[in-house]
Amino acid sequence: MRKIIAILLFVSISISGFTQGITLKQVGKPNQYMNIQFMDRDNNGHLYTISFANGLNKTNLATGELTKVNDVNFKNTKFFFYYRFKLYSIDKDGSMMEIDPSSGAWTTKSPINTWSFIDMPVVVGSFFYAIENGSFYRYTSLDPNKRTQVGGSDFYNANTLIRTDTTLYSFIREGSFYQINLRDGEWKRIGKGKSKAWKAASALAVVNNKLYTIETGGALYETSLPDGERKLLDANQLEKGRLLIADSGKLYTITLEGNLFEVVINP
Repeated sequence: MRKIIAILLFVSISISGFTQGITLKQVGKPNQYMNIQFMDRDNNGHLYTISFANGLNKTNLATGELTKVNDVNFKNTKFFFYYRFKLYSIDKDGSMMEIDPSSGAWTTKSPINTWSFIDMPVVVGSFFYAIENGSFYRYTSLDPNKRTQVGGSDFYNANTLIRTDTTLYSFIREGSFYQINLRDGEWKRIGKGKSKAWKAASALAVVNNKLYTIETGGALYETSLPDGERKLLDANQLEKGRLLIADSGKLYTITLEGNLFEVVINP
Protein backbone atom coordinates (compact mmCIF):
# COMPACT_ATOMS: atom_id res chain seq x y z
CA MET A 1 0.00 0.00 0.00
CA ARG A 2 2.81 2.39 0.89
CA LYS A 3 4.50 1.65 -2.44
CA ILE A 4 1.29 2.49 -4.33
CA ILE A 5 0.89 5.77 -2.45
CA ALA A 6 4.54 6.63 -3.11
CA ILE A 7 4.14 5.92 -6.83
CA LEU A 8 0.97 8.01 -7.06
CA LEU A 9 2.68 10.87 -5.22
CA PHE A 10 5.63 10.70 -7.60
CA VAL A 11 3.33 10.74 -10.65
CA SER A 12 1.44 13.73 -9.22
CA ILE A 13 4.64 15.69 -8.62
CA SER A 14 5.96 14.80 -12.07
CA ILE A 15 2.77 15.93 -13.83
CA SER A 16 2.61 19.17 -11.86
CA GLY A 17 6.23 19.82 -12.80
CA PHE A 18 5.24 19.92 -16.46
CA THR A 19 2.25 22.21 -15.90
CA GLN A 20 3.68 25.70 -15.91
CA GLY A 21 0.48 27.72 -15.90
CA ILE A 22 -0.22 31.44 -15.93
CA THR A 23 -1.51 34.12 -13.60
CA LEU A 24 -3.75 36.92 -14.91
CA LYS A 25 -3.03 40.28 -13.29
CA GLN A 26 -5.67 42.91 -14.05
CA VAL A 27 -4.36 46.24 -15.32
CA GLY A 28 -6.58 49.29 -14.77
CA LYS A 29 -10.33 49.34 -14.29
CA PRO A 30 -12.73 46.72 -15.69
CA ASN A 31 -14.49 47.10 -19.05
CA GLN A 32 -12.35 49.99 -20.33
CA TYR A 33 -11.54 48.34 -23.66
CA MET A 34 -14.95 47.12 -24.85
CA ASN A 35 -14.93 48.48 -28.39
CA ILE A 36 -11.27 48.59 -29.35
CA GLN A 37 -10.89 49.00 -33.12
CA PHE A 38 -7.17 49.82 -33.37
CA MET A 39 -4.18 49.72 -31.04
CA ASP A 40 -0.40 50.06 -30.94
CA ARG A 41 2.29 50.48 -28.30
CA ASP A 42 5.36 52.70 -28.01
CA ASN A 43 7.87 50.11 -26.71
CA ASN A 44 8.09 52.16 -23.52
CA GLY A 45 5.19 50.87 -21.48
CA HIS A 46 2.29 52.71 -23.10
CA LEU A 47 -0.63 51.26 -25.04
CA TYR A 48 -2.64 53.46 -27.41
CA THR A 49 -6.16 52.39 -28.31
CA ILE A 50 -8.88 53.75 -30.58
CA SER A 51 -12.56 53.16 -29.86
CA PHE A 52 -15.21 54.67 -32.10
CA ALA A 53 -17.19 55.48 -28.94
CA ASN A 54 -14.35 56.89 -26.80
CA GLY A 55 -11.75 58.18 -29.25
CA LEU A 56 -7.99 57.87 -28.68
CA ASN A 57 -6.71 56.84 -25.26
CA LYS A 58 -3.34 56.04 -23.68
CA THR A 59 -2.79 53.38 -20.99
CA ASN A 60 0.23 53.26 -18.72
CA LEU A 61 0.79 49.50 -18.59
CA ALA A 62 2.69 49.72 -15.30
CA THR A 63 -0.04 51.53 -13.37
CA GLY A 64 -3.16 50.86 -15.43
CA GLU A 65 -3.91 54.59 -15.64
CA LEU A 66 -5.97 55.41 -18.74
CA THR A 67 -6.02 58.97 -20.11
CA LYS A 68 -7.76 60.47 -23.11
CA VAL A 69 -5.38 61.80 -25.79
CA ASN A 70 -7.98 63.72 -27.81
CA ASP A 71 -11.61 63.74 -28.96
CA VAL A 72 -10.94 63.25 -32.67
CA ASN A 73 -13.46 61.05 -34.48
CA PHE A 74 -11.53 58.13 -35.99
CA LYS A 75 -14.46 56.49 -37.79
CA ASN A 76 -12.61 56.58 -41.13
CA THR A 77 -9.34 55.13 -39.85
CA LYS A 78 -7.98 52.18 -41.84
CA PHE A 79 -4.52 51.81 -40.24
CA PHE A 80 -3.08 53.07 -36.95
CA PHE A 81 0.53 52.91 -35.72
CA TYR A 82 3.25 54.49 -33.56
CA TYR A 83 6.38 55.71 -35.35
CA ARG A 84 9.28 57.82 -34.10
CA PHE A 85 7.49 59.29 -31.06
CA LYS A 86 4.27 60.15 -32.92
CA LEU A 87 0.99 58.39 -33.67
CA TYR A 88 -0.41 58.07 -37.17
CA SER A 89 -3.82 57.31 -38.62
CA ILE A 90 -4.20 56.42 -42.29
CA ASP A 91 -7.79 57.00 -43.41
CA LYS A 92 -9.75 55.02 -45.96
CA ASP A 93 -9.23 57.85 -48.47
CA GLY A 94 -5.43 57.37 -48.32
CA SER A 95 -4.67 60.50 -46.27
CA MET A 96 -2.50 60.38 -43.15
CA MET A 97 -2.95 62.19 -39.82
CA GLU A 98 -0.04 62.79 -37.42
CA ILE A 99 -0.91 62.95 -33.70
CA ASP A 100 1.19 64.11 -30.77
CA PRO A 101 0.66 61.42 -28.09
CA SER A 102 1.24 63.91 -25.26
CA SER A 103 -0.86 66.91 -26.26
CA GLY A 104 -3.29 65.21 -28.64
CA ALA A 105 -2.64 67.89 -31.26
CA TRP A 106 -2.95 66.62 -34.81
CA THR A 107 -2.05 67.73 -38.32
CA THR A 108 -2.55 66.33 -41.82
CA LYS A 109 0.68 64.58 -42.75
CA SER A 110 -0.31 63.37 -46.24
CA PRO A 111 -3.21 64.37 -48.52
CA ILE A 112 -5.95 62.14 -49.93
CA ASN A 113 -4.84 59.12 -52.02
CA THR A 114 -1.20 59.25 -50.84
CA TRP A 115 -1.41 55.87 -49.10
CA SER A 116 -4.43 54.38 -50.86
CA PHE A 117 -2.62 51.33 -52.24
CA ILE A 118 -0.65 50.06 -49.26
CA ASP A 119 -1.65 47.23 -46.96
CA MET A 120 -0.54 46.07 -43.48
CA PRO A 121 1.81 48.94 -42.54
CA VAL A 122 4.13 47.97 -39.69
CA VAL A 123 7.01 49.62 -37.81
CA VAL A 124 10.12 47.65 -36.83
CA GLY A 125 12.89 49.62 -35.18
CA SER A 126 13.34 52.93 -36.99
CA PHE A 127 11.81 51.77 -40.28
CA PHE A 128 8.28 51.82 -41.62
CA TYR A 129 7.23 48.88 -43.83
CA ALA A 130 4.16 48.22 -45.95
CA ILE A 131 2.89 45.83 -48.63
CA GLU A 132 1.72 47.05 -52.03
CA ASN A 133 0.50 44.71 -54.79
CA GLY A 134 2.22 41.75 -53.15
CA SER A 135 5.58 43.54 -52.80
CA PHE A 136 7.17 44.49 -49.49
CA TYR A 137 8.69 47.96 -49.09
CA ARG A 138 10.91 49.64 -46.50
CA TYR A 139 10.48 53.40 -46.03
CA THR A 140 13.19 55.63 -44.56
CA SER A 141 10.55 58.23 -43.70
CA LEU A 142 6.83 58.75 -44.12
CA ASP A 143 7.37 59.88 -47.68
CA PRO A 144 5.84 57.40 -50.18
CA ASN A 145 8.66 58.09 -52.64
CA LYS A 146 11.47 57.20 -50.22
CA ARG A 147 11.15 53.46 -50.28
CA THR A 148 13.06 50.33 -51.26
CA GLN A 149 11.56 46.99 -52.22
CA VAL A 150 12.60 44.16 -49.91
CA GLY A 151 12.58 40.73 -51.54
CA GLY A 152 10.24 39.56 -54.26
CA SER A 153 6.52 39.91 -54.86
CA ASP A 154 5.43 37.01 -52.65
CA PHE A 155 3.70 38.91 -49.86
CA TYR A 156 0.15 38.26 -51.04
CA ASN A 157 0.12 35.38 -48.55
CA ALA A 158 1.01 37.54 -45.53
CA ASN A 159 -2.35 37.39 -43.76
CA THR A 160 -1.04 38.90 -40.51
CA LEU A 161 2.24 40.66 -39.67
CA ILE A 162 3.55 40.43 -36.11
CA ARG A 163 6.43 42.64 -35.01
CA THR A 164 8.90 42.91 -32.19
CA ASP A 165 11.38 45.76 -31.72
CA THR A 166 13.82 44.09 -34.12
CA THR A 167 12.06 41.25 -35.97
CA LEU A 168 9.02 40.60 -38.14
CA TYR A 169 6.86 37.49 -38.51
CA SER A 170 3.96 36.46 -40.71
CA PHE A 171 1.04 34.22 -39.78
CA ILE A 172 -0.77 32.38 -42.58
CA ARG A 173 -4.39 31.44 -41.92
CA GLU A 174 -3.78 27.80 -42.83
CA GLY A 175 -1.70 27.64 -39.65
CA SER A 176 1.89 28.32 -40.77
CA PHE A 177 4.19 30.81 -39.06
CA TYR A 178 7.24 32.45 -40.67
CA GLN A 179 10.02 34.86 -39.79
CA ILE A 180 10.67 37.50 -42.45
CA ASN A 181 14.25 38.58 -43.06
CA LEU A 182 14.10 42.37 -43.16
CA ARG A 183 17.21 42.63 -45.34
CA ASP A 184 16.21 40.37 -48.24
CA GLY A 185 12.53 39.56 -47.62
CA GLU A 186 13.16 35.82 -47.32
CA TRP A 187 10.50 33.77 -45.51
CA LYS A 188 11.72 31.14 -43.02
CA ARG A 189 9.18 28.65 -41.72
CA ILE A 190 9.14 28.24 -37.96
CA GLY A 191 9.39 24.60 -36.90
CA LYS A 192 10.16 21.73 -39.27
CA GLY A 193 7.10 19.77 -40.30
CA LYS A 194 4.78 22.27 -38.58
CA SER A 195 2.99 23.64 -41.62
CA LYS A 196 -0.38 23.84 -39.85
CA ALA A 197 0.60 23.82 -36.19
CA TRP A 198 -1.09 27.16 -35.46
CA LYS A 199 -4.30 26.70 -37.45
CA ALA A 200 -6.38 27.16 -34.28
CA ALA A 201 -4.66 30.42 -33.26
CA SER A 202 -7.00 33.38 -32.77
CA ALA A 203 -4.49 35.84 -31.25
CA LEU A 204 -0.69 35.98 -31.45
CA ALA A 205 2.22 37.92 -29.93
CA VAL A 206 5.99 37.48 -29.71
CA VAL A 207 7.83 38.20 -26.44
CA ASN A 208 11.49 37.44 -25.68
CA ASN A 209 11.90 35.19 -28.71
CA LYS A 210 8.80 33.17 -27.88
CA LEU A 211 5.48 33.05 -29.71
CA TYR A 212 2.32 33.06 -27.60
CA THR A 213 -1.01 32.03 -29.10
CA ILE A 214 -4.58 31.80 -27.84
CA GLU A 215 -6.15 28.68 -29.31
CA THR A 216 -9.24 26.45 -28.98
CA GLY A 217 -11.08 26.83 -25.68
CA GLY A 218 -8.86 29.68 -24.51
CA ALA A 219 -5.71 27.55 -24.33
CA LEU A 220 -2.45 29.52 -24.22
CA TYR A 221 0.53 27.98 -26.02
CA GLU A 222 4.18 29.04 -25.93
CA THR A 223 6.39 28.31 -28.93
CA SER A 224 10.16 28.73 -28.79
CA LEU A 225 11.68 30.52 -31.77
CA PRO A 226 12.99 29.55 -34.20
CA ASP A 227 12.81 25.79 -33.50
CA GLY A 228 9.01 25.79 -33.23
CA GLU A 229 8.68 23.62 -30.11
CA ARG A 230 5.19 24.19 -28.68
CA LYS A 231 4.17 23.96 -25.03
CA LEU A 232 0.72 24.28 -23.46
CA LEU A 233 0.85 26.82 -20.64
CA ASP A 234 -2.82 26.95 -19.67
CA ALA A 235 -5.91 25.15 -20.91
CA ASN A 236 -8.72 27.69 -20.54
CA GLN A 237 -7.99 30.89 -18.58
CA LEU A 238 -7.94 32.88 -21.83
CA GLU A 239 -11.28 31.55 -23.05
CA LYS A 240 -12.47 35.16 -23.33
CA GLY A 241 -9.12 36.48 -24.57
CA ARG A 242 -9.60 38.62 -27.66
CA LEU A 243 -6.15 40.12 -28.24
CA LEU A 244 -2.55 39.50 -27.20
CA ILE A 245 -0.16 42.43 -26.75
CA ALA A 246 3.62 42.43 -26.31
CA ASP A 247 5.38 45.40 -24.73
CA SER A 248 8.66 45.88 -22.85
CA GLY A 249 9.20 42.15 -22.49
CA LYS A 250 5.75 41.50 -21.03
CA LEU A 251 2.61 39.83 -22.37
CA TYR A 252 -0.89 41.29 -22.04
CA THR A 253 -4.38 40.32 -23.16
CA ILE A 254 -7.63 42.22 -23.74
CA THR A 255 -10.76 40.17 -23.13
CA LEU A 256 -14.17 40.22 -24.76
CA GLU A 257 -15.52 42.07 -21.69
CA GLY A 258 -12.99 44.86 -22.29
CA ASN A 259 -10.62 43.99 -19.46
CA LEU A 260 -6.84 44.32 -19.74
CA PHE A 261 -4.63 41.75 -18.01
CA GLU A 262 -0.92 41.17 -17.77
CA VAL A 263 -0.28 37.48 -18.49
CA VAL A 264 2.33 36.35 -16.00
CA ILE A 265 4.04 33.07 -16.90
CA ASN A 266 4.44 31.05 -13.70
CA PRO A 267 8.00 29.80 -12.99
